[in-house]
Amino acid sequence: MLQNSGGEFNGFHWSHLGYIPASEHAFKSIHRIIPVGAQVALIEPATLKMCGAVEASPLLTFGLETAVPVPPPHAEIAEINLKKHLEFLDSRCAPRGVRYFDDREKDHEIELTRIGCLLWLAAELKTPVSYFFHEGDNGLNYEYAWGAGGDRPMYYFNEYEIPPRNHPMNEPASALTACLWYVGVRVANICESDWTHKYRLVNRELVYWN
Repeated sequence: MLQNSGGEFNGFHWSHLGYIPASEHAFKSIHRIIPVGAQVALIEPATLKMCGAVEASPLLTFGLETAVPVPPPHAEIAEINLKKHLEFLDSRCAPRGVRYFDDREKDHEIELTRIGCLLWLAAELKTPVSYFFHEGDNGLNYEYAWGAGGDRPMYYFNEYEIPPRNHPMNEPASALTACLWYVGVRVANICESDWTHKYRLVNRELVYWN
């Protein structure tokens, strides 16, 4: 498992992951928002094509269970964007009674720091970033994704391992698919149940760096 990305205990499991288009600047910037020694992994185009992408550029993925506050002056960028992004997330979540935070974390500041760091990353690199959270207990409990830095922000909530028959085909069938689509990788519309197998495949193909 990618360091700092979550854990598992007796079938109960959780994941926190970030995704961003790969570049040397992105690699260096990611290390400003993750703990010292945590890994960053490269997802190569060939791996993404195994997941149905016709064309794909490499991605970087990184664990974000713990985020490191970004030092000034860039913190000011995150603070300005944070209010707008929280308003966006609230507008998507409140009407449906769903969430954009890991409810196991009693300290909501943990999530705010995580969001602020990713918003800083999007502003610093001028590129879309996406965030994936998953919780399960011998099966899916719920998962969600959000993105920033693109033409418009994104939020997606899912509690179905296999989507209902009336699920629109042009909408993501899982939070991980939503994350990849947002950062520009048009993989197949893979549901959460199918990702269970494919994600193991992707993990075998990852190239890790500290």
